[in-house]
Parts: sequence; C-alpha cells; structure tokens
Amino acid sequence: MNLTTVKTRVFGFFQGTGRGLADGYANFREDISASALWVRLLAVLLLIYMLLVLILGFYWSREPGQLSLMANGQVVEGVDAPLNRNITGSATTSSLIMVADYLLSKPGGYLSNDISPPGLLLDNLPHWEYGVLIQVRDLSKALREVFSRSQSQSTEDRDLVVAEPRFNFDTRSWILPSSESVYRE
Repeated sequence: MNLTTVKTRVFGFFQGTGRGLADGYANFREDISASALWVRLLAVLLLIYMLLVLILGFYWSREPGQLSLMANGQVVEGVDAPLNRNITGSATTSSLIMVADYLLSKPGGYLSNDISPPGLLLDNLPHWEYGVLIQVRDLSKALREVFSRSQSQSTEDRDLVVAEPRFNFDTRSWILPSSESVYRE
C-alpha cells in the first residue's frame, strides 16, 4: 500500500464521517422542528442545564493557588502575628487550619459526597479532596498523639481530642450528618 492510497482512504473516511455527521444533525433538526412545542422547550432547557453544569464544573475544578503561611500570620485565634511566630507548633497548626478550611470553603464546597451534577461528574476533584483529607487526618493524628503529649505530659489537648476523630468521618456521607458538617465542627 503506497502513501497516495493511504491518503485517499483517510481523506475519504473523514469526508464520509463529516457527511454522516451533517446528515445526522439535519435529521435531528427536522425531528425537533416537527415535534410538539413542549419537546422543543424541554430540549432547550436540557441544553441550558448541560451548559450550566459544564460551566460550573470548569469553575469548581480550578486549581487552587498556593497557600501562603506568611500571609496568614493570624490563623491561631487570639494570638497576634508577632507573638504567633514564637509559639512552638503555630506554623504547623496554622497550615492544618488553612488546608482544612480551604477543603471545605473552596468553590463548590466539599464535592466528594455529591450525588448530583456537576459534582458527580467531576473525577479528579474528589480524588484531590481525598488526598487533602488524608493529609489533614494524618497531621491531626500526629498532633494529637505526638505533639500534644510530648515529654511527660499525660493530658491531651481537648481540641485535638475532638478534631482527630471528626476528620476520620466517612467521606461519602451526604445526609444526616453530611461529611462537610462533621469536618467543619
């Protein structure tokens, strides 16, 4: 088989495919224009809905910007920025708070437990959220088990006792209670 034959066959395939698509589109237009008003209205509403879902999906799937710990000097409540730098673990705690807050308050909110479009149609974002959640779980567990009980202290930090099990709540629960409401607590 020479190059000219291959070019002819490929061109013929795409020409036939284009003609087939044009014919199919023409048939679809004829069917829609011949149908009742409610069918045309339903088709238009479905098209608008699909367009809105597509736009929301693109908006919600935007890559987050880099979180800056320096710009977030006052994350630990009640502590001024200059004093915050002198408290052991404040940078780690601030990072955990920022990441968990972003997970819950990003555009679209927490999407891993969505049961309707566009959250249901997004595939990468729920996996990204699960990765972030694993990091939050691991760090909150480390803070609870290692850092809050360092040296000879036998008492745990009360906030970490509450936070660590709540971050281990089911990621797919969407009602009574929803995952995001438990994580936000």
